Amino acid sequence: ICSPIAVTHRKMRPGDTDRNLRIFQRMIQEGQPLEPRMQYYYARELMFHHQEEEAAAAFRQFLKEGQGWVENNIGACQDLSCCLERLGRTKEALDALFSSFRYDCPRPEVCCELGRLFYAQKQYRMAIYWYETAMSCPQVDSMGFQSPDCRDFVPTLQLCLCWFALGDRKKARAFHEKARAIKPNDPAVVHNDAFFAQLPD
Repeated sequence: ICSPIAVTHRKMRPGDTDRNLRIFQRMIQEGQPLEPRMQYYYARELMFHHQEEEAAAAFRQFLKEGQGWVENNIGACQDLSCCLERLGRTKEALDALFSSFRYDCPRPEVCCELGRLFYAQKQYRMAIYWYETAMSCPQVDSMGFQSPDCRDFVPTLQLCLCWFALGDRKKARAFHEKARAIKPNDPAVVHNDAFFAQLPD
């Protein structure tokens, strides 16, 4: 069932971080075909082990075969983007995020990633567009992983930075106040509190 309850998975003790990757690699060596969901998680294991080229190829193959669950497809686009960004291929990283729109309406998590990439390139108005879009994305009944902060706190915090970078301190401060209303004790909010306090009115 879909529920507003958040579930966090944590290990009780340190585990073997290479275990899953070894299992997948053994299956491949033995000629066992990986089902679509297993292909997706194999690609993620490669990404977690910083094998970006191999992970990117695996994500692309998974998406090309077109047999994945919609949430895994969207997740694969996000993870592919992450790999490509690590490889310094920012344009391809953006394209990977945009390709997620083929599978369903834009998700806040994807929009925030687009905003982050555009902000990093100092394309602040593009970043603003995507952060505002993140806040207006329709709620979808999804069994996939979601980050509730991407609907309000993250875009609000980042819009503060975008408007400050564009020289509009009034809008920047207004978004800071909105972020503080959501999470007053967040370290980023506390930092911005101190920053705005030392600015002249």
